[in-house]
Amino acid sequence: MQGVAETQAEWLRERVTHRGAGTNTIIVMHMPNISRAFPAWGEVEDGEAVIVRTGGRVVGRIKINEWPRLKP
Repeated sequence: MQGVAETQAEWLRERVTHRGAGTNTIIVMHMPNISRAFPAWGEVEDGEAVIVRTGGRVVGRIKINEWPRLKP
């Protein structure tokens, strides 16, 4: 994968931290994008979901091996 430019990281931070009230947004991205935009999150593993509140506060993480337990 190519390196991620700071302008791309800024775009991603804006999308993650500023959403409309009462909305849910799903953003799928690759590790270089996450690492550049959100270094404080630490390493995000393949298949892992990071749940973020408006403002960028991480409120949960779901590892790939936990997905099967979440079936309705």
